[in-house]
Amino acid sequence: MKVRYRVYEPGQPERSAEAELPPRPGLDQLKAVIMPLLGCEQMEHVWVLWEGRQADMFVDETGVLKGLPENQVASAIYRAAFLRRNPGANPNALPAIHGTAVLFESQVWW
Repeated sequence: MKVRYRVYEPGQPERSAEAELPPRPGLDQLKAVIMPLLGCEQMEHVWVLWEGRQADMFVDETGVLKGLPENQVASAIYRAAFLRRNPGANPNALPAIHGTAVLFESQVWW
């Protein structure tokens, strides 16, 4: 099935595309799509909400250690999901996302 995703890179316009994935993709299938976009060795899964439903975002696990620039758009998406699950919390207390982020518009991580 075709799955839409968005790529957020600091300082760049948002890009969107589609990937052909099975209904419940395995880690290797996801990595084949995500890793070339992130350009890193290790990815981290981040649970988010996209248009009111659960979605999956993947980021460079060591982006901050590499000194990559803060991704303000991806950080805002991540923090908004946290706030929805934790009303009254301070979402800015969460760490920022650094570097490229890949947001799938639906759930792909099971």
